Amino acid sequence: MKKNLLITLLLLVLLGLISISCTGCLSWLFPEPNNPPVVTSASITTATVGLSYTYDVNATDPDGDTLTYSLTISPTGMTINSSTGLISWTPISAQIGDNNVTVEVSDGKLTDTQTFTITVGSEATDPTGGSEVTTSRRAVMWELFVGPACNRCASIMGDVITLRKEYGYDELVILEEYGWDYGDYTGWGIADVISRYIDYSYYIGSNEGGFPAAYFNGVNQFVYYGDRGYTNYKAAIEAEIDKPFIVSITAGYSVSGRTVTINGNITNVSADALNNLVVEAMVYENDVYSEKWEKNVDHVVRDIITYKESGQTIDSLSAEESYEFSLTSSNLSKVHDMSNIHVVVYVQLPNSPTKEIIQALYIE
Repeated sequence: MKKNLLITLLLLVLLGLISISCTGCLSWLFPEPNNPPVVTSASITTATVGLSYTYDVNATDPDGDTLTYSLTISPTGMTINSSTGLISWTPISAQIGDNNVTVEVSDGKLTDTQTFTITVGSEATDPTGGSEVTTSRRAVMWELFVGPACNRCASIMGDVITLRKEYGYDELVILEEYGWDYGDYTGWGIADVISRYIDYSYYIGSNEGGFPAAYFNGVNQFVYYGDRGYTNYKAAIEAEIDKPFIVSITAGYSVSGRTVTINGNITNVSADALNNLVVEAMVYENDVYSEKWEKNVDHVVRDIITYKESGQTIDSLSAEESYEFSLTSSNLSKVHDMSNIHVVVYVQLPNSPTKEIIQALYIE
C-alpha cells in the first residue's frame, strides 16, 4: 500500500516538473476544448431567371480556426468558394419557384449550417426601367452619409421618411450613401461614396464629419450629426427650395440584366449662361434588409455614375440651350432585387465653392 502511494506521489511530482519546464507538453493529455464556427450573415432569398445571384456567407470561429465552406444541398449550377464562402448562381427557367440550400461551415472538426430557400422569379421583360420624366421646379438632393453599423443613424430614419412624404419626390430626392463595410455588415460600401464623403468633408472641415452626415445640394447646406433631427433637416431643405429654378432635366432609363442605361437632356431655363457643369447619376435600391437595425432600409446607393467615368461635362450652356446625355451603370452586383432600383440624375458644379447641385431628378 505504501509502495503504491509512493509511486503515485513520484509520478505527480514528475508530471509537475515536466509541465513547468515544458509548457504545452501535456496538451495531448488535457487538450483545449474546440468551439464550433457560427454563421453570422443573413441569407439572400430571392433571385431572377437569367440574372446573377450572389450571397457572401460570413462565419466566425471562437478559436480563430481556418474555415471552409461547402454546399450540402443546392440547386443545379450553384457554386460556393470554399475559402471565402461566396455563393454564385444564375438560375434558369426550370428553377422558377423555391430552391432549397444548405451551407456547411467547418473548422476541420466541428461545423455549423445555414439552411434557407431561394424563391426564383421569372425573367423580367427586357428592357424595363423608368418612364421619361421632367423636372418642373427646383428640387433638393439630400445626401445622407451613413454606416450599416452606425447606431445613431437608425434614430433619424423616422425623420427621413416623414420629410420624404412631406415634400414628395419632385421636391426632395434622398440618397443614403454607404462608403464602408463594417465587420459582419458587408455588401453596403462602394468606393465612389468614400471619395465623395472625403471630398465633402474637406470643404466643411474634417472635424465636423461623422455619421450620419447630411448634405443638401452639394455642400450648400450641411447638418452635423450632433444637430441631426427633423427641425434642422427641414430648415436646410427650405433654404434650398427657395433658390431659383435654373435647369430642367428630362430623363428615363432602361434595364437589361444588371445594366442600367439612362438617357435624357438638360436645358438651361435661366436668362444667363451656365458654365462648368457635369451630369451624373446614382442608382439606389429600396427594401434592403439591415441585420444591424433589423428592418428594411430605403435609398441605399448601389452605384454613382460620375462625370469622370462618363465624360458628361459641359463647358458652357447658353440660355434656353439643351444638352443630351447618356449614362450607363453596370456596377450593380450588390443589388438584391433589380425590380427595387430607382435612378436619380443631377447636375452639379464641381468647381464651385460648395460643389453645388443645381438640379436633381428622381426617376421611378
